[in-house]
Amino acid sequence: MNRLKWIFYVSVIWLLNTAENLVKKLIKCIFLLVLIAQLQADQDVYMAKFTAYCACEKCCGKWADGITASNTLPVQGRTLALPKNFAFGSRVFIKDKKGKYQYLGLCEDRGNPKYIYKKDEFICIDVFFSKHEDAKKFGVKFGTVKILKPKKDWRKATK
Repeated sequence: MNRLKWIFYVSVIWLLNTAENLVKKLIKCIFLLVLIAQLQADQDVYMAKFTAYCACEKCCGKWADGITASNTLPVQGRTLALPKNFAFGSRVFIKDKKGKYQYLGLCEDRGNPKYIYKKDEFICIDVFFSKHEDAKKFGVKFGTVKILKPKKDWRKATK
């Protein structure tokens, strides 16, 4: 009889551990499903490589006429150059250290034509500076950005 009790207790403990593991696995599955849903909802979130440019010939070459590809005047603190996959007027927000997104600028220009955004790669974003020295000092940075589609009246923000 003692042997049957021992087998019973071992079986109950095993079932409880298995049930606990099942509950843990179920919780992990639910967590992963929520995470996947968030990622699908945040399809406009990208890892980005930031470089800087100004309107000089060193930075822009033959396009150094002071006019952006969207036919606006570039403004420091607003003008960004993104690959052609993104529409002019797209709003770019950068994730800060607290995990909140802060407004960075508008897509008003195009970067180097060889940089086309491909899935699971860094998106190259050029930040406009009015002085070449500031652009050079900026260097290269990395971060997370959220890119939202342009508003219909985005050009009003450029005037």
